[in-house]
Order: sequence, then structure tokens, then C-alpha cells
Amino acid sequence: MQTKTEIQPMVLDGTSAAIPKSGWVLTGRQDMILKVLDPLPYEIFKDMTPTQLAVKVQGIVSAALDEIRESKK
Repeated sequence: MQTKTEIQPMVLDGTSAAIPKSGWVLTGRQDMILKVLDPLPYEIFKDMTPTQLAVKVQGIVSAALDEIRESKK
């Protein structure tokens, strides 16, 4: 927000199978999906608070993750 630049949201799915909860030791080869979403221009969020912006971006990322997971079914 301070730099007035766009935000580039991305979603990475499949990491839970690659990295166990017990540590950062990779468990072999795993398929993952990285989806680069449309950028959010500064004009869209210039009047938001940081909390409002965080909620907005989290919603966008969450919806994209749901879409990825639904398409795998």
C-alpha cells in the first residue's frame, strides 16, 4: 500500500503432500499446481485499510484454491 503498486496474488496447491507437518523434510516427488491470478491494481485497494485488503486478498486466493481443488475431482 505504501508503494502504491499492484498486488500479484498466487495460489500454490499440493504442498501438504510434499512437506509433512512434523518438519521441512521433503517426502519425494509431489505434484503441485501454481496458479498466478490477475493482479490487483492499486486503484482497487487504495482506500482500504490493511485489514480490509488482507481479507479481500485472502478471499480471492481462497476462491481460486477451491476452484483448483474442485477441478481435480
